[in-house]
Amino acid sequence: MSDGWAGQRERILEAMIEVAARYGYGGATVARVIKRAGVSRATFYEDFEDRGDCFLAAVRVATSRVAEGLRRAKSEDVSPRQLIANALAAVDREPAAARVVLIESLAGPAATRAEHERLLSEVQRVIEDRLREEVGPLRLEISARALLGGIGGILATRLHRGETGRMVDLLDDMEAWVLSYTTTARRDRGHVDWVALVGLVEPRTTPQPNPLDVRLPRGRSALPPAMVAAEHRQRIFAAVARLARERGYAAMTVADIVATAGIGRDAFYELFRGKQDAFLAAQSFALENSLALAASRYFSDGAWPDRVWSAALPMLGYIAAVPDLTILNFVESYAVGAPAIRRSFESRMAYTLFLEEGYRQRPEAGALPRLCSEAIAGALLELMRWQTVEGRTERMQELVPQVVYVAIAPFIGPAAALRRVSEKAGRPIPRLAAAGG
Repeated sequence: MSDGWAGQRERILEAMIEVAARYGYGGATVARVIKRAGVSRATFYEDFEDRGDCFLAAVRVATSRVAEGLRRAKSEDVSPRQLIANALAAVDREPAAARVVLIESLAGPAATRAEHERLLSEVQRVIEDRLREEVGPLRLEISARALLGGIGGILATRLHRGETGRMVDLLDDMEAWVLSYTTTARRDRGHVDWVALVGLVEPRTTPQPNPLDVRLPRGRSALPPAMVAAEHRQRIFAAVARLARERGYAAMTVADIVATAGIGRDAFYELFRGKQDAFLAAQSFALENSLALAASRYFSDGAWPDRVWSAALPMLGYIAAVPDLTILNFVESYAVGAPAIRRSFESRMAYTLFLEEGYRQRPEAGALPRLCSEAIAGALLELMRWQTVEGRTERMQELVPQVVYVAIAPFIGPAAALRRVSEKAGRPIPRLAAAGG
């Protein structure tokens, strides 16, 4: 390989990272990349088979850059604060690469999504190693995946909004959230076994009905036009969600949607401008229904932690009942581009509604930074996204104990939260063997 060839390829990859960070994966066209790199189209195709091949290589380069500090941290004795500082510094140092890794890789083909998951798994292992280490008499009692979701969610949201360059300013608030899960270590008791905790609560509630199962009778309908339009919307939502799971957003067409929905093309365009418009409406439909179910149980009598549990059960039950919509929201939304990604990040803040009372639970809770709500929402959504990616969407209610614990622990204290979850689950919280035991 000549130095010139290597330099040429490096310029193209650097251009792809910069263009994807600015315009998103969908806007990272070959034309924009070669203009940025200062090479010809023929030269591009000498180095890469197509745009997807180039983007995959760029994601791998970006991942290597972002992960470099964390890889070094494996052999270092670093505190939670230092781990957070490393992540913030990596984003400040390489904002374009960080955006490609945390956001745009999820918008690309399956291979780039796999790179994203590979990095998350690597970082998760680093965090798990640190969580097993007790700092004096203290330990952090939170799963690595939840911790990763909280920190990563905050970083991704700010990258999406273009708020880069001063990520380090978030250090104190992010550390306060992480340390809100600190408990007193006991030599006779190991860490919570979060893997076992997933199966602690079998879904015992009545399964939520799938709101997309309704179908119009065949032939000309005598129903009022407004009702027919509502039924057509549901058919379209069901079709978009099914196609998102089977083919992915990029491959589906309006022709596919109307054929799957069993409606005419004119009926589709009476309701939506195109497939992106229909996708965004389906995304909103899923969020609104899950929040409505949660709110119906949350705004009732009882102590705040108990109402959080009561809200989590039907919300996760609904998510389990609509696996296609869940995949649409958690997996395929990034492929739609900026509008769907923005809606995904905005939806995180909707979940913080259920956390407001937490700040009034005790004096220590009132002193927590409001960033805690955002971090908790990111942690919970990552737990649900991971359950979806792992193919366990229909068993989403298994997450109830961990979801509730992550939501209430900073406000009532982790020890009290574990006791509360154990009581609601009706059995002891599973734990790993104690160190040296």
